[in-house]
Amino acid sequence: MNAAWTAQHQYGGALLGEHLGQLLAIAWSISLSVIILRSRMLPRWVGVAGLVVSGLYLSNQGDILATAVPGFPVWDLGGLIGSTTWGLWIAALGATVLLRPIRTPIADAGIDVPAAGTRTPLPTTASRS
Repeated sequence: MNAAWTAQHQYGGALLGEHLGQLLAIAWSISLSVIILRSRMLPRWVGVAGLVVSGLYLSNQGDILATAVPGFPVWDLGGLIGSTTWGLWIAALGATVLLRPIRTPIADAGIDVPAAGTRTPLPTTASRS
């Protein structure tokens, strides 16, 4: 009974739940960082920092895999540094998105566009008599 519970916990909890979930989060943050760097919609430092913290967060995977694969190499500080810096990057990303000025391609091109929430009068048509 104990062996069955341990096998289920290692497979379902550690390998699928934690390891796969964290790998998908790392893949998401790498993809988002590359998009930030290519699109230039956010400051460059956000994209570069995202790539760095994703690498640090990846170093935590040894700790998770070591529970299921005995002898897997572990960097003890990987969990603390990787998880903490990734969480701080997520907070900085959110603050940057919320605090950045709204830019639209039309406004950047110099075309006069009314602000959101303002009413623009409809063109009048000649009255029919």
